[in-house]
Amino acid sequence: MPLGSYSLAALHRQYLPHQTPLLQITELRLLKYVVEIGVYDLYPKALFSLKLKYVLEHIVMLFMMRSIIKHTKGHTMNTITLIGPDFSTFVKSIELVCNYKGISYQLSLEHEGKPLAIKDDSLLQLHPYKKVPILIDGDFILPESNAIARYLEHCGGATVFDVDPQKHAHIDAWASMLSIYAFRALITDYIIEIKNPSGPNAELNFEKLKSAQPAVLNTLQTINTQLAERNFLITEQFSLADAIILPMLGYHMQLPGDLNLLAEFPNLVKYYQRISALPFCKGVLHTA
Repeated sequence: MPLGSYSLAALHRQYLPHQTPLLQITELRLLKYVVEIGVYDLYPKALFSLKLKYVLEHIVMLFMMRSIIKHTKGHTMNTITLIGPDFSTFVKSIELVCNYKGISYQLSLEHEGKPLAIKDDSLLQLHPYKKVPILIDGDFILPESNAIARYLEHCGGATVFDVDPQKHAHIDAWASMLSIYAFRALITDYIIEIKNPSGPNAELNFEKLKSAQPAVLNTLQTINTQLAERNFLITEQFSLADAIILPMLGYHMQLPGDLNLLAEFPNLVKYYQRISALPFCKGVLHTA
C-alpha cells in the first residue's frame, strides 16, 4: 500500500512508540512527502513497509534524543560520584553504564568529608538499607543500581534500554530479575562463601558450596537459554541487563577447577570474553 493512502494518525499508531507525542506529526508529514517522491519507487512494494518501519524507528530515536537535549539544556551534569567499592558487582554495573554512555564519574567511600563503611550505619543517611551503589550528582542523591541506571538514561549518550516500549520493559524486567535471583544464586550463596569461607579455620565450607551449586547451574542455564545465539542478552545491543549480569559472570570466570561451573556453558564464556574486551569495559571487568 502506498504511503499516501495511510492517514497520519494511522502511521503514528502503527510505527511510532506510544510515548512519542502527536505534536511531532509535522515531522511525520514531511517524511510522508519525502518518502512518496523519493523512496517508494526504489524498493519492491513487498519490502517497502519494512524499509519505512526501519526509517521511522531511527527518526523517532532522533526525536527522542532531541527532546532529551531540549529538556536538559539548562542542566549541566557534574562528574557524578558513585559511592561503593570497586569489587561490588552492582557498582561495576553502573560503571559499565557510565562508560557506555560516556558519562564521567568517580568512585568514593566518603561523603562530605566523612568515611563510609559498607553495611555500616554511616550509610544510613544515603541509603535506608545501607547498600551500594549510591549516586551523588551535585545535591541529588539516588540509591539502588537499577534506579541509578534509569536516571542516567536521561542524561544523554547511548541508550542502555530501547526506543521500543516493549523491548524497554523486557530489558527492565531482566535487569530486576538478575539483580534479585541471579545475584542471590551466583554471588550471595556461592562467590561470597568462596571469598569469605565460613568453614573451620576460615576454610571453604564444601558442604555449603555443594548445596548452592544446583541453583548456580540453574541460573547459568537460564541465562544461557536467554542468550541463545544473540550477541547480547536481550536485544542486539548492550543493555542494562548485560551490565547487571556481566560483573557476576566475571567472578565466576576467575574460579579455579571444579568450583568454576561457568566452564559448563561455553556460550556464556564466549559472551563474557567478547564483551569484556570492548573499550568501555576496560578497567571494570576482569579480562579472561
